[in-house]
Amino acid sequence: MKELSRNRIPDLFCVKKVNVPEWDGYVYLRKWSGKERFSVLKEIKKIGSIEDIMNQDDEGIDYEELQNVMLTIVCKSLSDSQGIRLYADNEISELDKKDPDVIQYLFAESMRVNGLGEKSVEESAKNSGTSQNG
Repeated sequence: MKELSRNRIPDLFCVKKVNVPEWDGYVYLRKWSGKERFSVLKEIKKIGSIEDIMNQDDEGIDYEELQNVMLTIVCKSLSDSQGIRLYADNEISELDKKDPDVIQYLFAESMRVNGLGEKSVEESAKNSGTSQNG
């Protein structure tokens, strides 16, 4: 392996094709930039751990906040094949009009694409406020 200069470090570009039979087609989900990732982690931290909330009884769940987080994650993830977002942040309400089962599925896939699985969501949210030296 060789040392990489600033100009040789690749830009972020990662998309995953996801079939959506309910919509009779497929979409792409993109990996977020660092800034987007921390924005999402900040939203997740408002409601705690996604896994804890999804596995709890109805008691104590702020569904409006959970819905907002899910829509935000799907909004930041949906893209074309080149990784260009399909929805801007101010267009989240458009996604709220879509099939909620599909949104929940795309939410779960978006979490996987962005490395925010079961344990990592909680750990990442806790660590998102820490600074890194280097």
